[in-house]
Amino acid sequence: MKRTALILVLLALLGGWHFLVVGIERFALFAPAPGNPEFREGGGLRNVFLLAEDGVRLNAWWLPAPPAAGTVLFFHGNAESLKQQPATIELYRRAGLGAFVIDYRGSGLSAGVPTEAGLQADGRAALAETDRLGIARKLLLIHGRSLGGGVATHLAAREPCAGLVLESTYTNVHEVARANYGGFVAWLMSSQLDSRAELPRVSVPLLIVHGEQDGLIPVSMAHELASAHQAAPTELWIVPAVGHNDLRAGVDAEFSRRLAAFAEFCGASDPAIRSRFATPASARNRDARATPAPRW
Repeated sequence: MKRTALILVLLALLGGWHFLVVGIERFALFAPAPGNPEFREGGGLRNVFLLAEDGVRLNAWWLPAPPAAGTVLFFHGNAESLKQQPATIELYRRAGLGAFVIDYRGSGLSAGVPTEAGLQADGRAALAETDRLGIARKLLLIHGRSLGGGVATHLAAREPCAGLVLESTYTNVHEVARANYGGFVAWLMSSQLDSRAELPRVSVPLLIVHGEQDGLIPVSMAHELASAHQAAPTELWIVPAVGHNDLRAGVDAEFSRRLAAFAEFCGASDPAIRSRFATPASARNRDARATPAPRW
């Protein structure tokens, strides 16, 4: 009887531990933002609903690209939804690109509860939808911001695309948790979302954008990500005097210009153009703060 009671107590403790870990990850890492993002028609923007492989219904906004132009598949940060993304879509529009922006499960009108595996399934579902819409992979850029950077990197490491953009992205979520909440919280977390470990498998060009004064995801992580990507050209753009949530403030036009140049380079088919960028990693992975124009 005593042994049975002890087992029950241990099971209760383990169950409580599990719910603690799940709760920390759900609210500190994924931080879903449910609610109606209030889609407004206009400018060619379309409201799209799709299903993930596990049957979860997801919401996305699609801006078709101009003829022969590229499209950006965008994964936003935590505590965000489509409601905050009109500015992101305008960033691409100014660059002459189309956009496909998705809400993960649990955010906006997307159903479900966010987990690492769930977000990765949402990424695959978004990619499959761009295929269904007839968007050629050779014209598709994948862009992740903050939490979305891990989703974007995981996808680009496994699926063909033209290029990868990482904005304010971490090495892995354990190191971010350790930097912000301490080692105990980092130890509790079961999610990986390890962008640094995934990048050696990414064979397409990479543009990294990071705020110099990012207090949530240290700028040193951007340098680590650049060093981890060896298979193709990498541009590291450190934006001076900005943090995590204000990175685009005042540089929207420059961001669009760099995206346009990056997309043009990624879509180049002339081997002579690509050969100009086959330089050593030390040259490729340089800090682009002092560069007045993108070097693509």
